[in-house]
Formats: sequence, C-alpha cells, structure tokens
Amino acid sequence: MGKWEQRNRNLDALRNALKQTPGDIELAHRYWLLLAGDPIKGEHDYRCGGDVIEAYRGAAISSVEGVVALARAYRELFENSGEAPRSAHFDDALIRALNLSLAQVSGTDRSKIAWVLHEIGQDSARP
Repeated sequence: MGKWEQRNRNLDALRNALKQTPGDIELAHRYWLLLAGDPIKGEHDYRCGGDVIEAYRGAAISSVEGVVALARAYRELFENSGEAPRSAHFDDALIRALNLSLAQVSGTDRSKIAWVLHEIGQDSARP
C-alpha cells in the first residue's frame, strides 16, 4: 500500500471515529493534524473551513473546550491560508455554542471566538 493510500485510510478511520464520538476533542485534534499533512513526507496542507467544522463541530456543541478548539483551528487555518470562517458552515446550534462560550472564556481564546463570530456576521449577538 502506498503512502497516500495509508494516509487516506487513516483519515477515513478517524472520520468514522469522529462520527461515533463527535464530542471527542482529542480525536478531533488528531484528525485536524492528519489533514494538515506532513511537509517532511511531501504531504500538503489542503485543509479548509469545512474541515474545521467536520473535525470540531461536535466538540463545540458539547463543551466550551470544544468551542475554543474550533476557534483555534479556524484561526490557524486563516493564518496559514487566508481562509476566514464563512457563515454557510455555521448552523444555529453552533452559533449559540460560540456565543454562550464567550462569557466563560478570557484572553486570546475569547478573542478568537469573538473573531469567528465577527467573521460570520454574528458579533452583534455577543453577550
């Protein structure tokens, strides 16, 4: 089996595990990192906003820590590719989780959550 086939199998296994336990932040992190690829192995980073949502939505709906992880991943994506959050990726439940988390988080993590809300046109809903 070639290296790309192995990477794709690993991604499929993590994706399926995330479907079974969507609130698992560690699993979401592993999936996010595997999607990034390893430049030393000649793998490219093809991550996009949909991948942030696929990896972290379940965790964000489940916990403040999940919201922080989603906001950090989106900020990382933006800094690496210039892709900002788009409202099309955010449903009401996810927007509600982001807004509720603002009051419970401080510092740079709070700023990242506020940035996501601003980018998707939801900053007026901040508490």
